[in-house]
Amino acid sequence: MLEPPFVGRDEELRALKEQFHATAREGKPRLVTLVGQAGIGKSRLAWELEKYLDGVVETILWHEGRSPAYGEGISYWALAEMVRGRAGITESDDPDTARTRLAQILEQMVPDATERKWIEPRLTGLLGLDELPHESREVLFAAWRTFFERMAGTATVLLVFWDLQWADQGLLDFIEHLLTWSRSSPVFVLAEARPDLFDRRPGWGVTVRASTSIHLEPLEDDDMRALLAGVVPGLPDEATRAIVQRAEGVPLYAVETIRMLIDRGVIRPAPDESGYELAGELPDLSVPETLHALIAARLDALDHEDRALITDAAVLSGNRQRAAVGRPGHVTEGADARQFDATLHRAVARVQYRDLVVTARVHDKCKLTRVRRPTA
Repeated sequence: MLEPPFVGRDEELRALKEQFHATAREGKPRLVTLVGQAGIGKSRLAWELEKYLDGVVETILWHEGRSPAYGEGISYWALAEMVRGRAGITESDDPDTARTRLAQILEQMVPDATERKWIEPRLTGLLGLDELPHESREVLFAAWRTFFERMAGTATVLLVFWDLQWADQGLLDFIEHLLTWSRSSPVFVLAEARPDLFDRRPGWGVTVRASTSIHLEPLEDDDMRALLAGVVPGLPDEATRAIVQRAEGVPLYAVETIRMLIDRGVIRPAPDESGYELAGELPDLSVPETLHALIAARLDALDHEDRALITDAAVLSGNRQRAAVGRPGHVTEGADARQFDATLHRAVARVQYRDLVVTARVHDKCKLTRVRRPTA
């Protein structure tokens, strides 16, 4: 497994640790939102926190759930994953087994039998084992919140929501409900999201008493060089410079480029098993195949107008972009240059790495190219 060293995020990790310990110490909920483009290191930062917490003495009840990119009609998916994980319910379990395991965790975490009877049908509805009760959303939220509050009565509860930019509004509402009303419960919510979250939810976290956003910027060149040196010790300066320049501060891009070169035999395991070494001349660097689907998925998630704009821009270059792309049907009639730039930058930022690499579907094929910022 290709595991790069953890570099350039010491301050952010320290802030995460401090926020978590404050939650446990004060017994009150907290929200930390990790914000950054795909591949910038949000997942790695959360993983480093998990490794750190594995070594602490106190009991921590860790949960995680991911919001799917194409989750139309799938409400509270990440929350359901957390409940399944806590109850030990697997995908292969039949409904009766799932109900039994859910009942067992409820009995363990919720001592009051009357409360259990009230919570259980709302959790089986969440998991799709039964129909959700026909009642107000406030009642559902209260039941789910009570489940986590009772759990937090035994140990600090940590909830990691991955890809929150894809979450339905109902899930976002529940997270804020949980953090607002669980005033005396140690519940730490770590939300991982791309900046799109704040486009969809401009007021995200403002109603939460203790809410912090950590914005991850691209790594500095020295950090990127340290990352590469940790994976391929002795990588020649020319090769390092080329990868650092192409990756533009995005760790995932650098790692996937190294992985691509290993697959091609350009980089091979070192004889002393200390890591990897350059086995031949560094070729022209292309976009790694492993990133094609990731970038294409981001393109497909755009609004129709933005996707059409990016598709046209991806096959043009330089000064021709504004004249060719900025026409009725792609940009609002009469929009000036600043409006066009804003539209293009907004669309490109959602699908690419630092305004450069985008995916365009041309003649039903997926083409990767470089799109420059429009020039005046």
